Amino acid sequence: MVSPKSTRRRQAATRRKKGSRRPRRRTTRRHFRREERGLSLSLQQLGRQWAVPPLGRPQLLSLSVIFVVLLLTIVASTAEFFYVYEEQFRVEGIHYTEQAEVIQASGIRGWHIFFIDPDKVARRLEELPYVRSAHVTVGFPPRVLIRVEERQPVLRWERKGTLFWVDAEGTVMPARGEGPPLLVVDPEGMATQTGPDGEIRFDPYVLDALKQVHAILPEVSTIYYDTRGGLRFILSDAQGDIQVNLGSLIGLEERLHRLPQVLREMRARGEHFGLIDLSRPDEVVVFKNPP
Repeated sequence: MVSPKSTRRRQAATRRKKGSRRPRRRTTRRHFRREERGLSLSLQQLGRQWAVPPLGRPQLLSLSVIFVVLLLTIVASTAEFFYVYEEQFRVEGIHYTEQAEVIQASGIRGWHIFFIDPDKVARRLEELPYVRSAHVTVGFPPRVLIRVEERQPVLRWERKGTLFWVDAEGTVMPARGEGPPLLVVDPEGMATQTGPDGEIRFDPYVLDALKQVHAILPEVSTIYYDTRGGLRFILSDAQGDIQVNLGSLIGLEERLHRLPQVLREMRARGEHFGLIDLSRPDEVVVFKNPP
């Protein structure tokens, strides 16, 4: 039988064993407290590194300017007031080209004025058939001023049954309206040349020959050009029409200068010739009636 005294001893020994573990539990708590203090110090150091200094008057002024600029940018990019519409266009210098055609070719109707490149717009306008050069100015309040220098047609060219206009540089344009008085009838398209971009151009040698004819005989309004007779035209006389054959373009200027003298001699003698042939290099052949 176990005595009460032994029981108390065992209980005391048990308490002593349990009591020996308490310092280890206190050590763990101190470790956690140490880690908490280290973490707190780290957070304090990080806070000091990222701390925002107090804003002074210069900083507040800078922020105010940035805010105002951003606000104005947003307003300028969204407000209808900064966009270009048809009523803001002004086109000068056009006679053969319609204003609506110019505005359409500009490609900037409905655009914001900050995104318009005047040089690019001018290059697009110069692709129009009658526009020789263009100058574009964009202003504020929104407005677009387009100054156009148009090509001036010097003759009408009936090529294979289709009518075109030609300027002094040989540029071919679609016919619009009545046009210049001089007409060149070219049923075979002999005066056709091809430009560097594949466009149809008028032969400059033929154009130069026509200028010579017009300088000597400005009353001539229709000139024919074909393989059968080269250049030829009709002169109206008091006694009737006179057909004049000039032939090829080679040596044309010299042959052409004989014509006024032949006409003076014919009229001085009171004679009428239905055909004057200047196509031969060294002689003039006349016929009472054309063969």
